[in-house]
Amino acid sequence: LMPNLALNEIAVLFRLRSLGREVGEALDEAGLAWQMCGEDPVTAVDHLDFSADKISLLTMHAAKGVEFRLVFIVGAEEGLCTYAFPGEKLNPTRMEEEKRLFYVALTRAKDRLYLTRTEKRRLYGEILPGLPSPFWEGLEPSLCQDLKPKTRSARPKAPPTLFD
Repeated sequence: LMPNLALNEIAVLFRLRSLGREVGEALDEAGLAWQMCGEDPVTAVDHLDFSADKISLLTMHAAKGVEFRLVFIVGAEEGLCTYAFPGEKLNPTRMEEEKRLFYVALTRAKDRLYLTRTEKRRLYGEILPGLPSPFWEGLEPSLCQDLKPKTRSARPKAPPTLFD
């Protein structure tokens, strides 16, 4: 991925705390150590030990003032990374606040940044299509690469036998 990269130089940022819990579960399954910012999603990161060899999981709010060599922003999707409560229409002021928060998240990366989204996601009992956040449009196209997920292929057929 990147040469000489320690786990404590990696951060995963998210807009909703529930995404952090999901990422933490995935990191546990992979056997990787991680730490999450405090229960209050807006708290400063003073209690995190950035010298420990752990990946940091932070809300975008909590990430203000810290930088990492490698940053993943998970859930960079419409409805999450322009967060609105179900049925809420964002007014221009709220949209500007969301845009500033996205900018804060983008600028936490010193060397490399990955934005991720799903093709579809269940949120508050609804299935969302996983469209890119509208803020992706403001990014320099030459810096972006859309990687399509690998599709699962059908099980390979067994080689023919004498009895086929």
